[in-house]
Amino acid sequence: MKHLLNQSAVIQRKVRTFDNKGGWLESWTPMGIAQCRARPATGVERANAAQAQGRVSHVLYFLYGVDIRFGDRVVFANGLAWLS
Repeated sequence: MKHLLNQSAVIQRKVRTFDNKGGWLESWTPMGIAQCRARPATGVERANAAQAQGRVSHVLYFLYGVDIRFGDRVVFANGLAWLS
Protein backbone atom coordinates (compact mmCIF):
# COMPACT_ATOMS: atom_id res chain seq x y z
CA MET A 1 0.00 0.00 0.00
CA LYS A 2 2.77 2.47 0.84
CA HIS A 3 4.08 2.35 -2.72
CA LEU A 4 0.79 3.92 -3.89
CA LEU A 5 1.35 7.01 -1.73
CA ASN A 6 3.37 8.94 -4.27
CA GLN A 7 3.23 12.50 -2.90
CA SER A 8 4.56 14.20 0.17
CA ALA A 9 2.29 16.84 1.72
CA VAL A 10 2.40 19.23 4.65
CA ILE A 11 -0.74 19.16 6.79
CA GLN A 12 -1.58 22.59 8.18
CA ARG A 13 -4.20 23.50 10.77
CA LYS A 14 -5.74 26.91 11.46
CA VAL A 15 -4.73 28.08 14.94
CA ARG A 16 -6.27 31.03 16.77
CA THR A 17 -4.19 33.11 19.14
CA PHE A 18 -5.33 36.01 21.30
CA ASP A 19 -4.12 39.38 19.99
CA ASN A 20 -4.29 41.30 23.33
CA LYS A 21 -6.82 43.72 21.79
CA GLY A 22 -9.96 41.69 22.37
CA GLY A 23 -9.72 39.70 19.18
CA TRP A 24 -8.01 36.73 17.61
CA LEU A 25 -5.37 36.18 14.99
CA GLU A 26 -5.67 33.12 12.78
CA SER A 27 -2.68 31.49 11.16
CA TRP A 28 -1.88 28.17 9.47
CA THR A 29 0.45 26.03 11.56
CA PRO A 30 2.24 23.00 10.10
CA MET A 31 1.13 19.86 11.94
CA GLY A 32 3.35 17.41 10.10
CA ILE A 33 4.41 15.88 6.82
CA ALA A 34 2.69 12.78 5.45
CA GLN A 35 2.81 10.62 2.36
CA CYS A 36 -0.45 10.60 0.40
CA ARG A 37 -2.09 10.04 -2.95
CA ALA A 38 -4.45 12.44 -4.72
CA ARG A 39 -6.81 11.61 -7.55
CA PRO A 40 -9.45 13.66 -9.35
CA ALA A 41 -12.97 13.16 -8.00
CA THR A 42 -15.42 11.24 -10.17
CA GLY A 43 -18.62 12.81 -11.47
CA VAL A 44 -20.65 10.88 -8.89
CA GLU A 45 -18.46 12.13 -6.03
CA ARG A 46 -18.77 15.71 -7.29
CA ALA A 47 -22.56 15.40 -7.61
CA ASN A 48 -22.88 13.95 -4.08
CA ALA A 49 -20.79 16.79 -2.68
CA ALA A 50 -22.92 19.37 -4.50
CA GLN A 51 -26.07 17.95 -2.85
CA ALA A 52 -24.47 18.60 0.54
CA GLN A 53 -23.60 22.18 -0.49
CA GLY A 54 -19.95 21.26 -0.87
CA ARG A 55 -17.36 21.20 -3.60
CA VAL A 56 -14.99 18.35 -4.34
CA SER A 57 -12.16 18.42 -6.86
CA HIS A 58 -9.89 15.63 -5.59
CA VAL A 59 -9.94 12.66 -3.25
CA LEU A 60 -6.96 12.28 -0.90
CA TYR A 61 -5.68 9.03 0.57
CA PHE A 62 -3.49 8.83 3.69
CA LEU A 63 -2.32 5.93 5.81
CA TYR A 64 -4.45 5.10 8.83
CA GLY A 65 -3.41 7.11 11.87
CA VAL A 66 -2.37 10.32 10.10
CA ASP A 67 -3.69 13.28 12.12
CA ILE A 68 -5.83 15.05 9.52
CA ARG A 69 -9.19 16.71 10.18
CA PHE A 70 -11.92 18.57 8.36
CA GLY A 71 -10.82 22.17 7.94
CA ASP A 72 -7.13 21.28 7.62
CA ARG A 73 -5.14 22.44 4.64
CA VAL A 74 -2.95 20.05 2.66
CA VAL A 75 -0.07 21.71 0.84
CA PHE A 76 1.58 19.89 -2.06
CA ALA A 77 4.64 20.92 -4.02
CA ASN A 78 2.34 21.78 -6.96
CA GLY A 79 -0.60 23.43 -5.20
CA LEU A 80 -3.17 23.36 -2.41
CA ALA A 81 -6.05 21.14 -1.44
CA TRP A 82 -8.60 22.21 1.17
CA LEU A 83 -10.49 19.91 3.48
CA SER A 84 -13.69 21.20 4.98
